[in-house]
Amino acid sequence: MRLSGALLVFLLVTGSAFAEDPMKFVYFEDFAPYSYREDGCMKGILIDVTDRIVRTQMGLLVRHTGYPWERAQAMVRTGEADAFISVPTPARRAYTNIGRVPVSTVTVTLFSNPENSRVREIETVKTVSDLLRFTTVSYIGNGWTRKNLGKRQVAWVPTLDRALFLISQNRYDVYIGGAISTGYHIKKLGYEKSVIQLPNVLESTSLNLCIGKSSAYASILPAFDTALKALINGGELEKIHAAYR
Repeated sequence: MRLSGALLVFLLVTGSAFAEDPMKFVYFEDFAPYSYREDGCMKGILIDVTDRIVRTQMGLLVRHTGYPWERAQAMVRTGEADAFISVPTPARRAYTNIGRVPVSTVTVTLFSNPENSRVREIETVKTVSDLLRFTTVSYIGNGWTRKNLGKRQVAWVPTLDRALFLISQNRYDVYIGGAISTGYHIKKLGYEKSVIQLPNVLESTSLNLCIGKSSAYASILPAFDTALKALINGGELEKIHAAYR
């Protein structure tokens, strides 16, 4: 890939300024296929994009580490780590500088069992209020469902895999989750015939690079955005996503 002018200038100016201290990226350790631990290493879409741009194109040392999500965010907030990739929010803008170009997009949609007698009715859902007519199962830690439904009509289970198993058994009407991450788990579990994605889109949010304001690497954000645009325009970002489908 040809280097853009902005990225080339970045590389010439920074040179080996960061050579001794790797940029510390932290991730939610259980967010497949975006970020997850396998054989002791962090893998996933976010890791692949970061390596492609920061390690390969910028030539910087990078360290990827996974944690429970609240701890990962706290590490950037206190300066213990440099960056994470997540949804831009006012709370995160208070302690990070956030890139303008999305690394990925999370589309929140509905999943159900094709044999569910109410599946056609579920397909008419457009709002949170509409969901109250149906039984919902979710895993502890699903932020969207917790924020929008709380305890109303929700059966909370320990893991996403357990929630999808219950949908596959037609025990509940609906599971609400991100299309990419849920689809990845459905394929991994072999539930393609018993858990289907419905066309409803409840929300669409972006995942952007967030670098701590106190990080020595805060200056790389414009160059990261420029390189990410080039990945998008060249179709390379889509290839990274496709590898996890």
